[in-house]
Amino acid sequence: MQTDYEDMTINHVALAAGLGALGDPIRLRLLALLMAFTEPLCVCELASGLGVPEYQTSRHLTALKRAGLVAYRKQGLWAYYSVTDNPRFRFLRNGVRADPQDLARMHSRLQQRVSGLCVVGPSGGPRGEQGSGRPRAGTRRVRAD
Repeated sequence: MQTDYEDMTINHVALAAGLGALGDPIRLRLLALLMAFTEPLCVCELASGLGVPEYQTSRHLTALKRAGLVAYRKQGLWAYYSVTDNPRFRFLRNGVRADPQDLARMHSRLQQRVSGLCVVGPSGGPRGEQGSGRPRAGTRRVRAD
């Protein structure tokens, strides 16, 4: 059985890990964008919103996921991220705000969705392009775990 002190120590360790994950400005911007929208956002949409490459966005999302700040669900090649409702990090909702330029890029990108889903995908081309659903030649598929 854990004592109150052990519980508090475990909570502090988890909180420190989450806050440590936010030590990079791109991760803060990612979290702010995710908190600004109610629907889950695709990696490629987030990359467009931030104006950074998908591989970099994916790497930062993985760090946020490990820290318990974001969750994701896979849908084919696409990974959709959202903010977790972790009670340890609820206080961040009051202090983290999305950059207006990031928001403008994100709103523009979300207008490309069809039936609420990303249609551009990891390759930068429409879903189903070349009939295979695979990224175009010369592009990398981003692993979103």
